[in-house]
Amino acid sequence: MIPIDIIGKGAHWSVERISISDNGQEKSVVRKHGRNVDDNITTYNLVLKAGLPTLKRYVKVNDNEIEAEDLNADTSKGYFVSPNTIKNYPNCVDIFIKCINSGSLTPLESEQCKEFDFMHILKTNGFAEEVVDQMRKKKIAIGAEGEVYNNKIKFISNLELFCCSVREDLKKATSNKIALYSDAFFFRVNPLSGYIEYVIADFDCITSTDYLADDVSKENQEQFKTALLEFIRFFVVKEKQEEYIALLDDFMSLASQ
Repeated sequence: MIPIDIIGKGAHWSVERISISDNGQEKSVVRKHGRNVDDNITTYNLVLKAGLPTLKRYVKVNDNEIEAEDLNADTSKGYFVSPNTIKNYPNCVDIFIKCINSGSLTPLESEQCKEFDFMHILKTNGFAEEVVDQMRKKKIAIGAEGEVYNNKIKFISNLELFCCSVREDLKKATSNKIALYSDAFFFRVNPLSGYIEYVIADFDCITSTDYLADDVSKENQEQFKTALLEFIRFFVVKEKQEEYIALLDDFMSLASQ
């Protein structure tokens, strides 16, 4: 096995992409290092059995490692990205504070915050609220999330049909007593067709529940809505956000009736 790159690191897991040999063929997989391995495998199998879109491969390596399908091994149809992942990336305010404290930035930090002249702001005490707000909105994104965040999606061609399809998936989750969580959803939009799809690929906060079906159904709808709203806000061009958010709001209002 040859480590390729680090995909992410959170409170419970560090995730890396590696290359392995499979019957003489090199292929890319994801290796997760962390805790709650057995619980994660159990939850994955629950999601898989319910017929929800999820990873094709998710297996225990040892008590601290899981090996999974690499969702972005082939990016010809776009990148699967997690709104939850990008929420945790620093923004240009964080980088500005780092600049004040240490005086040194990485090339990536300098490049992604280049529209803000940190030295000029320091010299002129130019802490205008508008500028700070703009800095706070600009994330320093890497990996798949960085690719999409820095090359935002221009259109989604099937959003209404997609929501209808997800509504049926949420019914499956509810009937199988699965309580979903917004962190679980990974979305991908084909840059040519604008076709959006999703998979469930994070299993830390998904639970098996005995709550009343109506309560679970409502909560699952809210978790999906939260995830898709965040996806639109982070990864879609600003000119389309209002239209797509309004469509989602209308759809979810009808779905809850």
